Amino acid sequence: MPALGETFRALRKSKGLTLKEIADEQVSVAVISKFENGTSMLGVDRFLHLLDQIHVTTSEFFYWQTNRYAVSPMPLFGNSDHASPSWKLVLPMQKILELVNKADPPNGVQEVENYQKEFRKVFSDQPTQMNSLVMAIINSSVDLLHFRLNKTASDILPVTKYLTSVEQWGEFEIYLLIFSVSFLDASDLFRLFKRAMYRADWYKWLADDQHTRFNLCFDAFSALIGKQHYTEAAEVLKIMDSLVHDKDDSDVRFAVQNLFMHGWYDIVTGEKEKGKQQCENALSVYRILNVSGDEELLRLVYEHILKYDPSDVKHMFIILTMG
Repeated sequence: MPALGETFRALRKSKGLTLKEIADEQVSVAVISKFENGTSMLGVDRFLHLLDQIHVTTSEFFYWQTNRYAVSPMPLFGNSDHASPSWKLVLPMQKILELVNKADPPNGVQEVENYQKEFRKVFSDQPTQMNSLVMAIINSSVDLLHFRLNKTASDILPVTKYLTSVEQWGEFEIYLLIFSVSFLDASDLFRLFKRAMYRADWYKWLADDQHTRFNLCFDAFSALIGKQHYTEAAEVLKIMDSLVHDKDDSDVRFAVQNLFMHGWYDIVTGEKEKGKQQCENALSVYRILNVSGDEELLRLVYEHILKYDPSDVKHMFIILTMG
C-alpha cells in the first residue's frame, strides 16, 4: 500500500495542480512537499484542508490509497461533511446555479449578469484553476439565458480542457460535467460522457453517488436531444438500458425513467404516438408507486417534449436545461 503522501501527490498531479497552486497560509509548499515525500505527516485538519484544495473527498482518497480493495465508503472522520460531496465539492459554483434557477429569461437575467461582473474582478485578482472553471460556467450560463446557444461551447472551453486533461476523474469532475452538459459542444459532451461512464463501477462504489451514473445518462441524453444529436442520444440511451438491466443496480425508479427516455426519443425522431404511449405509461407507474417528485418533474418535461420544435431557439433553451 502506498504512503498517504504518495497517493496525495498522484491525485494532485492528475488534476494538473502544482504545489504552489494548492499551498496557502494554512499549509506551505515546504510542508506539502515533505508530506508527499513521506518525511512528515499532517494533522487531520490540515490533511482535510489539502483534500479540499485538490477537490477530493476522503472517501475518494482512501479508495485510491487502498488500491481499490474493499473499503467502507462511509465517512472516515466521524460525521464530517467532508465525505459527502453533495455540497462541499460544488460550493464555489452554488451561487451561479441558484441565480440561474431563479432567472426567467429573457427577464430576470440582470442579477446573473451583475454576478458575472463581480466574479470577473475576483478572477482577475485570483486567476486560480477553480476560479477559471467557475468563470467559464458563469459566462456560459449568461450565454444560455440570452439564447446564445452557439456561444456557450466556446465560453465553456476552460472546463472542456480541464476535464480532458485530468487523468483520474473523481466526484468533482463528474459534478463539473453534469453542470456543463447544457453548454458543451455535442461532440465534446459525448466524448466526456463516455469517459465518465468508462469508470462506472467506481462511481457505484461510492455510497453517496450510487445513482450518479443514471443521473448523468439522463442529463447527457436530454442535452444531446436539445442539440439535435440524435445518434449520440441513442448511444446514451443504450448505456442507460444496460444500467437498468444490471441486476446489481436494479431500481424501479430508474427503470421507469428509462421507459420515459425511450418515449422521449421516439417523439422527437418521428414516432410520436408510440413515444407518447411510453411516456404516459412511465408517468402512470410513477403515480401508482406514489413517487410524486419524479412524476411532477417528468410530467413538466413531457409537456415540453410534446411541443418539441428545433427551429424555436427559446423552446430549445428549455429542452437543453431540463436535465
